[in-house]
Amino acid sequence: IETPICENCDDAARLVALANQCAVHLQVGFLERYRLKKMLNDIFCSPIRMIEAQRLSPSVGREPDIDVVSDLMIHDLDLVLSLMQDIPVRIEASGPAIVTARPDIVHARLEFAGGAVATLIASRIAEKAERRFRIVSDDSYASFNFVTNEVESYQKDSQRAVQHRRNQWGPLDPLRDQLSDFVHRCLEGRAPGANLSDASLVLRIRDQILGCIERSQGKREEINSVPTGTVSLGDIIWV
Repeated sequence: IETPICENCDDAARLVALANQCAVHLQVGFLERYRLKKMLNDIFCSPIRMIEAQRLSPSVGREPDIDVVSDLMIHDLDLVLSLMQDIPVRIEASGPAIVTARPDIVHARLEFAGGAVATLIASRIAEKAERRFRIVSDDSYASFNFVTNEVESYQKDSQRAVQHRRNQWGPLDPLRDQLSDFVHRCLEGRAPGANLSDASLVLRIRDQILGCIERSQGKREEINSVPTGTVSLGDIIWV
């Protein structure tokens, strides 16, 4: 199933219930999981302290019907949630609608209970495509370029010395890896790697990000409507 799996969380819940009732396996098209898994190789990134994701793309003409979170950021949201294996306790987001009626550039910040933070940026106003993903842990830093399939990492070894490595992967085929994994899991009676529950959680976090953006826009409109001189800066609290 393509991402996002449904337009809203209610439809996603009905789809999950129907799949369970019919006892069928459904896998969601989070291809970047398979790209990152191969590029991680033997890089050890635990416990994760910070994640930075940047996904930029030139306009392809389909944008008027979908926001940039659902269009682009949703892939990085899945990566963050699958790596953290936790639900964020705080979400902040902002994003203007510049060339369409929906957010075209979005900056989101997710905080987790253990103190880890993920920062995500998605934009479809760009000259060229960029797909960068960075992971910071106590003993390592790894930067992934999903366009060139290049990995650069700094990692402490057993002697606490920092080892710098740069690895250029050849052409990767995450779609083939995903389909192969799905077939093997079905034959072995195992649940898909990217299942409906995972996709439903991503959808929920997407809605919370869009909700943050709507609320922040509402605050800006309210402040802009106040006559000059009636509100001091100290009276305004942004959440």
